[in-house]
Amino acid sequence: MYTQKDKLFHIKKIRNESKSESMQIDFGTINNLEIFYSNRRREGSGNSFSLIDTIDKTYTAMGGRLLKTWITNPLTKIEKIKNRLDIVENIFNNHKVREKIQDNLKHIADIERLISKIGTNTANARDLIGLSNSLILTTKLIDVINEHKVFKEKLVYDENSIKKTIDLIATTIKNEPPVSIHIGGMIKENVDQTLDDIKESIRESKEWISQLESIEKKETGISTLKVGFTSVFGYYIEVSKVSSSHVPGHYIRKQTLVNSERYITDDLKYREDIVLNAEEKINKIELEIFQKLLIELLEFTPSLQDVARIVGQIDCLQSFSTSAIENNYVKPNIFDALHFDTELIEARHPVIEKSIGRSEFTPNSTTFTKKEFVHLITGPNMSGKSTYIRQIALIQIMAQAGSFVPATKANISIVDGIFTRIGAGDAIAQGLSTFMVEMIETAKILNNATKNSLIILDEVGRGTSTTDGLSIAKSVIEFIHNKIKAKTLFATHFHELISLDQKLKSLRNYHIEAVSTGSDIKFLHKVEKGGTDKSYGIEVAKLAGIPDEVILRAKELLNQTSNPQLKIEGLF
Repeated sequence: MYTQKDKLFHIKKIRNESKSESMQIDFGTINNLEIFYSNRRREGSGNSFSLIDTIDKTYTAMGGRLLKTWITNPLTKIEKIKNRLDIVENIFNNHKVREKIQDNLKHIADIERLISKIGTNTANARDLIGLSNSLILTTKLIDVINEHKVFKEKLVYDENSIKKTIDLIATTIKNEPPVSIHIGGMIKENVDQTLDDIKESIRESKEWISQLESIEKKETGISTLKVGFTSVFGYYIEVSKVSSSHVPGHYIRKQTLVNSERYITDDLKYREDIVLNAEEKINKIELEIFQKLLIELLEFTPSLQDVARIVGQIDCLQSFSTSAIENNYVKPNIFDALHFDTELIEARHPVIEKSIGRSEFTPNSTTFTKKEFVHLITGPNMSGKSTYIRQIALIQIMAQAGSFVPATKANISIVDGIFTRIGAGDAIAQGLSTFMVEMIETAKILNNATKNSLIILDEVGRGTSTTDGLSIAKSVIEFIHNKIKAKTLFATHFHELISLDQKLKSLRNYHIEAVSTGSDIKFLHKVEKGGTDKSYGIEVAKLAGIPDEVILRAKELLNQTSNPQLKIEGLF
């Protein structure tokens, strides 16, 4: 028997995860892309989604955990990515198989957690029943997968160990045991002869006690005689004081009440001892049997962990197929990193379209080639620049994780990492300003990205003066273009940068369409070729609710200079 809970018997080995087989995504990128949590949710907005909220259609705890691992560790080996996509496609195309898979998954408990509870001696009898039922469903699930050839290769697991686990639990534990393992009532008959003998003696004694009242009434002729029980005094025979003179001589007075007397007999005392003391013995023996069972089950831990992983994988893959059906995703064509080119036709942001509705979202196409790999995107705030550049990164992650993607067509080359610098914020606790945080993140990108990476940069240089910011932004673009040569989306307010396409042959200008009518502005959210020198800052300020007096004064100041971005001193 083991009783200490600090022994991790369920952990059999520690395995090194090779980062060379997964895309590099750091914590900042996970936050910037809102993979797990929406920034609006952090700010208290109720109606907000993350990527996981959008695509997680898993039924099991194992599947939910594994999905998060897959999304934050997308694959970089083309064979593995294509294999996942093919399985997702098989489930996608066969709704009957998909329903069978889901019907089984719905009722499978958290096998991994139950294994850990067994390993740490914190499991109860109901946990074991849950494990047994889940293993039965798991075998049925794997049969469905193999029967319909959902996977390219037959799923193999240690059937013998799983059967032994199910049989051990089924032959030992009652189907509906109590929650506590200390009150008995959880072990089946024919498991332990001593236990069965004690239980039989209890049954006989309780049966004898239940018949005692009628027998004593008949023998004594006392019609008001009763047999009862209290937790303090145990079993007793109660006779009214009027009839107490008629009790037999072998009755032993136990308690005197106002209107009655309570008695015990040697036979009743003997039966009472069996019932009360035997239950304590039963509890002790059942606990010992249960502890022994847990130790026996530990032998099968590796096999149980294997089937738990299989369940998680099946759940993730059906989740990908279900989200693809619900959200109208397509299977991407995957190419090796050396191919480099990526083409997304009518691509959509998976989270935003879910939030506002597919019909309200404006899709955009994107093409990267070896001759055109730096995209400089200009446009006003609220026009959709950040949404556009984020959606490219999210689609890349989804594709390499094995998911279908939100687009009408997707030809995607593998990237070894996604590096992002999005949004403004400071790190007060670390004593860092907004600009310092921005520069640290940018430095990390420039020092770690490779030609096979995807770089997302949003408003680099805005945390300092216009001249300094513009200079930094320009030099960063030049460095990426000339040295790193990675696929890059660079969103900026610095319209002066659009002239870089004359100097950098692989840079192309893009802008977000907006229509201005008088003092009003309408964002079309459409990405078009070519740069723009209009920032629409005053129009956006008006949309935000800035007082009209301030808006009018801003227009007056704007008209005092022909180049407000560079001749700021003319405003004062």
